[in-house]
Amino acid sequence: MKRIFSFIWILLVFATLTQAKEIRLSYELSLSHPENHIFGVNVMIRNNSQKFLELTMPAWTPGTYELQDHARNMFQFTALNEKGDTLSTSRMDFDTWKITASGSKNITITYKVLGLYPDAAACYLGADRAYVNGAAVFMYVEGRKNLPATLKVVHLPDDWQIATGLTSLPEPNQFAAKNYDELIDSPLLMGKLKWFSFKVAGIPHYLAIWNLADSNMPVKRVLHNFQNFVRQVYQMFGELDYTKYVFLIQLYDNFDGLEHRNSCTLSYYPDKFNDPASYDDFTWVGFHEYFHNFNVKRIRPNILGPFNYKRPAYTKRLWICEGLTDYFPDILFQRDGFWTKKRLYRQLSEELTLFQTLPARKWMSLESSSIQFWHLSDNKLNLEISYYNKGELVGWMLDLELLHRTNGEHNLADVMRYLYRKYYKHGIGFSEKLGIQRDVEAVAGSSFQSFFDNYVRGTTDIPYSKFLGFAGLKLVAREDTMPYTGIQTFKSKSISRVYDTKRELKNSQDSIKNVIMGSPAWQAGVSKGDVILAVDNQTVTDGNWVAIIRKKSIGSTAAFLLRRGTRVLTKKVPLIKSPFKKYGVLEDPTATPAQIRLRNLWLNGKKVHLK
Repeated sequence: MKRIFSFIWILLVFATLTQAKEIRLSYELSLSHPENHIFGVNVMIRNNSQKFLELTMPAWTPGTYELQDHARNMFQFTALNEKGDTLSTSRMDFDTWKITASGSKNITITYKVLGLYPDAAACYLGADRAYVNGAAVFMYVEGRKNLPATLKVVHLPDDWQIATGLTSLPEPNQFAAKNYDELIDSPLLMGKLKWFSFKVAGIPHYLAIWNLADSNMPVKRVLHNFQNFVRQVYQMFGELDYTKYVFLIQLYDNFDGLEHRNSCTLSYYPDKFNDPASYDDFTWVGFHEYFHNFNVKRIRPNILGPFNYKRPAYTKRLWICEGLTDYFPDILFQRDGFWTKKRLYRQLSEELTLFQTLPARKWMSLESSSIQFWHLSDNKLNLEISYYNKGELVGWMLDLELLHRTNGEHNLADVMRYLYRKYYKHGIGFSEKLGIQRDVEAVAGSSFQSFFDNYVRGTTDIPYSKFLGFAGLKLVAREDTMPYTGIQTFKSKSISRVYDTKRELKNSQDSIKNVIMGSPAWQAGVSKGDVILAVDNQTVTDGNWVAIIRKKSIGSTAAFLLRRGTRVLTKKVPLIKSPFKKYGVLEDPTATPAQIRLRNLWLNGKKVHLK
């Protein structure tokens, strides 16, 4: 026994000595210059044994799937040793700096970051608040992303608080991260915040809200809705695999959100909450970002973690990550009672109607759109489809097909639970090469080869009526009686969900967002970006050109007075019957009991064992 204790003691001493010699990382974030919107960052490296070190600023933020080149906003990169001597540094490429350590064990790297934009994937520092998306602020040490790190915020105003998903340390304004991925996946919102909370399954969920006093947000209603949504997801998966969750909410003139592992960021207009459609938008995005906590942050293709922050993480599976994350909030909204059945049918009908107007549905597959998103074209609505939009439609049809094949025994939620257990619970992602087809087949007990060949890998038209018929639903189409031009200027919820149009939405309603390929306006030479000044000599303001066109007859011509840059020009656009239909989903009054049973199973879902 004495020998055993001696052996254990030796192991503990050895482990302590080894740990003491390991490189240790700590970050310090300074808010000392809010008037200039400049963050100061120190990266302290202790117990260094390398002759050279390389530090890199990420080129993108996980969850955005677009290159942001965050290094463009950093400057004054320097490195000092323990004596305060400046070490030699050189810039290796756009994102990476190399340091000649020259035997220095303790090194402090300093640099500054310009923070002008509080968007979810950016950073901001001002007199009113600070917002930090870690990928836009914190560099990583090459080869050391797996090491734990600490973060200390300094020069925080006395009346500000910090909201973050990071683990708090006993010292004020200090936090710990298990590794670099966790550090930058935990944004910080700092300012005069209002805090609210609720619990689901005994786990605290916080809402940290900036600018609440200048808003008309109904906080009690938001808390009630968010708690119900979290409970819906808990009931779907059977557990909540985190110790806390934080909604970081900024109320200012912006609309966006971004998912993180145990938090999410949300931005919304402070004065829009009294409008039912606007409240619907805000809560829907909140639920979408929260659902990502399971789908993407836990269920993911293996290429989406651990991340390569220097280059795009190309994957064909974003339709799973985002399209299914669009679908489930819709169906769960209805199950919760937040939406009626008719509201759910309308939402899905709008997505279907939008997709059917996209020219690229004829040549771009879901898999291709997932890759394309990293390099969007200059005319998205003509040259691309969206994996959000078609991904939701395919998820909907897949759900109905699963219910039909298994006689109501299994649905798409069963597939999500299967993925959660098979991959996340074993610390891995699903295969980028295979996707989830084999997993769907494992749940269903039959082949889905043709389904995936046609609607995921291919561009075959989706036979909506076939799938809807399984649940006693029918697709109805009606003619659009308004004369058709092919011009799109509307602030469309569906389009804004499908594409990143938040910058475009700030434009006038008379600024043309898109001209559909092959349409009369396209053929007449009207272009995206043109501003409509008048139609048939009637001045246009606030989108009233639509009302002017609506009064005209099919077969006539409308004269559009347009501003294109510094030029003013007139384009005569023929008005034709719309080639597109508006679709609706209705319950079939002739549905059989078996169809009605499947419909109810689709709408109501299944109960699972809760831990």
